Amino acid sequence: MNRWNFIREKREEFETEARRVLMMKILASVWIQKLETHDIVRYIHAQFMQRKKEVLIELRKDWLSKAFARRFERYVKRKGKQRSERLANDIRYSLSLLSGVLKENKEAKGH
Repeated sequence: MNRWNFIREKREEFETEARRVLMMKILASVWIQKLETHDIVRYIHAQFMQRKKEVLIELRKDWLSKAFARRFERYVKRKGKQRSERLANDIRYSLSLLSGVLKENKEAKGH
């Protein structure tokens, strides 16, 4: 084997090894970048899901309070007027009856 052929073979081996190492570095950097991107996306997704859970809990509380208010309003409509209004109406009705009786007594005495 010629000395120059030996040198050429060694140089080609070195170049192929250098290309292989360079490709490994490139692939490693690509995978590291993908892993970092994946970690960032996972963090953003976790934050999004946490906020979504908080919003859903808040909306559920709001919905429950409104549902309670709607049911209570239906209950009040079904039961009628409130106690204070019913008492006021009873007193008004009693007073009107009393005034009617007093008017009749006055008219009976006057005639």
